[in-house]
Amino acid sequence: MHAIHIVSGGTGASAEQVVRTVTAQFPSSEVAVTVHAGIRDADGTVVHTLVSAPLRNLLVRSAQRRGIVEIDLAGKLIERLSWVLDKPAAGQPGRYRQLRSEYFSRIEAIEYAVEHDDGRNSSGWPQADVLVLGTSRVGKTPLCMVLATQGWRAANLPLVPEIPPPADLHRVVPGKVVGLTIDPSRLIEHRTWRARVLGLPAPSPYVDLARIEDEVEEARLLFRRNGFAVVDATDMPVEELAHAVMKRVER
Repeated sequence: MHAIHIVSGGTGASAEQVVRTVTAQFPSSEVAVTVHAGIRDADGTVVHTLVSAPLRNLLVRSAQRRGIVEIDLAGKLIERLSWVLDKPAAGQPGRYRQLRSEYFSRIEAIEYAVEHDDGRNSSGWPQADVLVLGTSRVGKTPLCMVLATQGWRAANLPLVPEIPPPADLHRVVPGKVVGLTIDPSRLIEHRTWRARVLGLPAPSPYVDLARIEDEVEEARLLFRRNGFAVVDATDMPVEELAHAVMKRVER
């Protein structure tokens, strides 16, 4: 982007009109026009926060040659941190805004994951970056929270025997849906622990190996019929699982 600065003792309106008339002849180019109006004396002060060292030094030298007072709000701190941390500064304008934007994106993603956990608010699935499907205790919620910390809006749906998925599933782009599968012998371990925590009576269909095998197979058939990507979560740490999902999804 090219910058044009108009300095005027009045409003600068006449000069601005001429400049904008001319820049309109270059519609494919970005030109930033800034008007500095009401300049009546030479006693002004230039305050700057340029993070690019070459630009900062150029401004300082130019101000000194013209006897203009300039105050560098960023340079000394940048130089100090570069020396203390023993590494050069990035020198990239707009980094703070970018970091804040990334931070708020993560916050929004975490809020989305909480609101769309365990099949809730299925009407919002089309806005998801990824929709995770899987049987109970396959690891959907922890996975979605890890994805959310990376700025991904992740929803999840538990697949329950005899209960068909909501119709909203067909409103989601298939490339954004990931099915988690797991070895039944590992899944029964997860469910047995969960059953004890919940105080479920034994024996229970929830921890019946034959039923679990049927659930896992039904889930695989669902994934195959709809062309969903499949990731095996057996013995995979949640961080690695999140990485595998991000590689498979068309974000």
